[in-house]
Amino acid sequence: MKKLFGILAFGVLLIPPAMAQNTRAIDLSGGYSLRLYTLPDYARVGMNGWYGSANYNIFRWLGAAAEVTGAYRNNGTNGNTSIYTALVGPQFYPFGHQHKLTIFGHILAGEAYYRVHYPAFGGFPPMTNSDSRFSWEAGGGVEMTRSTRWGIRLFELDYGRTHFFGPAQNNYRLSIGFVYHFGGK
Repeated sequence: MKKLFGILAFGVLLIPPAMAQNTRAIDLSGGYSLRLYTLPDYARVGMNGWYGSANYNIFRWLGAAAEVTGAYRNNGTNGNTSIYTALVGPQFYPFGHQHKLTIFGHILAGEAYYRVHYPAFGGFPPMTNSDSRFSWEAGGGVEMTRSTRWGIRLFELDYGRTHFFGPAQNNYRLSIGFVYHFGGK
């Protein structure tokens, strides 16, 4: 019984140092994003754009993430298409933040906005169609730490669903960018 008590007491003494590991408080990231958007006729359209994200690290392995994106495509007389998303949700770090390479995964949900603008053509006036719907996205990526403050998002791959004008659309997104770390816990 004394051995068991000794092991438990030793374990309790180790808990505060383990909890005091230096974890960055907030990560901000931004960069380039390529979205593959599936049209209602199942054709995929590549759209160039940007992303911006913020993550507040609650624990070494869990954060609260917010992400905004914008993607654009000029289709000439078939219109200029734009898709914007604003999503929030948990972000998981299975190996924590204490490595040169940080692996993460997330599940995000929020609002997506679709806009297509048709220019005036053949005597017809310009026209704009838009829709805003619930959207979700799941994926992950890898970041490389370059210094105490800066890192590089080597890649982020995401799969998401939107429901513009009724039917569901599949979205795939690849992002690369820079990460700024500040604060410490």
